[in-house]
Amino acid sequence: MAWVLFYFLWIIAVVIFKVACPLLFLALAGPVGWGIGLVSLVGGGYLMRQKNEKFAKEANNAKVEVGKEIGVLKASLIDINGMNLEINTHSSGVLKQLKILQESGESSASCSDFSQDKKNQLMALMNNVNSLSNLLVKNVQR
Repeated sequence: MAWVLFYFLWIIAVVIFKVACPLLFLALAGPVGWGIGLVSLVGGGYLMRQKNEKFAKEANNAKVEVGKEIGVLKASLIDINGMNLEINTHSSGVLKQLKILQESGESSASCSDFSQDKKNQLMALMNNVNSLSNLLVKNVQR
């Protein structure tokens, strides 16, 4: 007899469940459903805002670092252009002095036979070549 009662209660539970489920879904489609959808939409938007804020901070920090590096590179470019000008000046001076020495036509096996003017020109040439070689190996410091 207990099993008949259990079977009867089971049938009633199944019928109620089959009737209640569609009604539950219909209820969710109304104001309650709209409320649940609105809460999920606002919650999702809030979470996305937090993630976007984090990424925006990271991008802003990277932008600041890149700006610093650009400033360093611009300063280095100014130094490089200045060194380039000095190198061009010294190299043209060396070429002029070599041309003057070649055009003088004096050739001797010993430096002691050179005139004082020619000795001064050779010393100036050596100083110019020394300065030029120092400029060529100089590094840009930043």
